[in-house]
Formats: sequence, C-alpha cells, structure tokens
Amino acid sequence: LTYAQLNEEAEKFAAYMLSKGVGSNDLVAICMDRTYHLMISVMAVMKACAAYVPIGLENPDERISFMLADSEAALILADGMSEDRLRNVDEVEQGKIEVVNDQFLDNLADFAGSPLQVNSNVGGNNYFFLSIDINRLHFAFYGNFSFDASGITFLTPLVNGGTCHVFGGDRTQQELVKEIFENDEINAIKVTPSHLKLLIDTNFTPSKTKKMVISGGEALSVKDV
Repeated sequence: LTYAQLNEEAEKFAAYMLSKGVGSNDLVAICMDRTYHLMISVMAVMKACAAYVPIGLENPDERISFMLADSEAALILADGMSEDRLRNVDEVEQGKIEVVNDQFLDNLADFAGSPLQVNSNVGGNNYFFLSIDINRLHFAFYGNFSFDASGITFLTPLVNGGTCHVFGGDRTQQELVKEIFENDEINAIKVTPSHLKLLIDTNFTPSKTKKMVISGGEALSVKDV
C-alpha cells in the first residue's frame, strides 16, 4: 500500500464517517486484526478529527461490552473475524458496526474528493520526532493493536516517509519476533523485555540489517541486553 493509496482510501473513509455524524471529540472503536484495512481505518478516524479506541478480541465479552458502552463509540469498525464475535456480544449496538474490507472500501467511491472541513489540534509523540533523524525507517508492526505501543510502531515510520511492515495472522509473539529479527528489510522494532527473552530462547539467524531496538514497558536487565 503506497502513501497515495493510503491517503486516498483514508480520505474517502473519513468523508463517509463525517456523513454519518462522526467528528471532532467523537470516539470510534476499532476491533480488527493487523492488516492494511486497519491502517486505513486508523488514518480515516484521525482525518475525521475523531479518536480511535482499540478493542482487543482477547478480552472477555463483559470487558468488550463495558469498553464500548463507556466510550460511547459513535462507530465500531470490525473485520470478518471480529464481526462474528461482536454480533454475539450482548449490549453491543449492532447498527454501529461497520465491517471494513475491500468491498466496503470500493463502495466509498462516491466520497472521493469530498472536502474534509474539520479542525484539529493534535499533539506530537517523542518517538515521532525521533524518527525524523532516521533515514528510511522500516518499522515492524506486530504487537497487539490494543496496546499503547501499537500507535508508535505503525505511525512512527509514516512521519518520515518510511515503511510500516504489518505482521498479522494467528502466529505467536515468539514466531513473529523471530521472523522480524531474521528479516533483512526491517531496521526498527519496538519490543518489551519479555519479547527479548523470547528471542533469546529461540534459535534464529540474525539478519544482515542493523536494527534499532526500542525496548520499554518493563524492567530491562543488563543480562538480557
């Protein structure tokens, strides 16, 4: 997915959200796997000057119901897998669910070129400023979308014209971390010390590419480094 394609699809989606009454100060729930549909959805929410609320499917039904009710989400963006789950969760407002897939995005053609007349004051993130000094960042996006670090891993490379490598699917964290450290294209990864320990316990062949490893969220011992 190129920058032009991401921008075009996100702007159409944002215009659609605005037509549904979503706007500044609204919250949009996103319950999706890591795919380009997720990337488009996040960018569209921000272009509509709303904020997104990540909902993880690993949560029990009661937690999902609480988060949706507490956030008063204006829309609930889902994919094929999460739709089945959400349709069976009590107290979820079914009319708010939008399933984002290729067909859905194709149906937004009428919103192409729609002006986005919204105002927003958005603060920055230290990781975003950090990325400015890095040439052509190739960042791995592999973690749970409902974790705060997910925003860092897929928004940071987009600030400086970098590339976000999206790792979706049902693979374990250990399998994903191993694949990322063996990948010659990726030069940046955000990991917790727990992920580093998983890597230490895994037989892997290091890639030829030097990687910037950002680790945080837990205590990091000198031994693990």
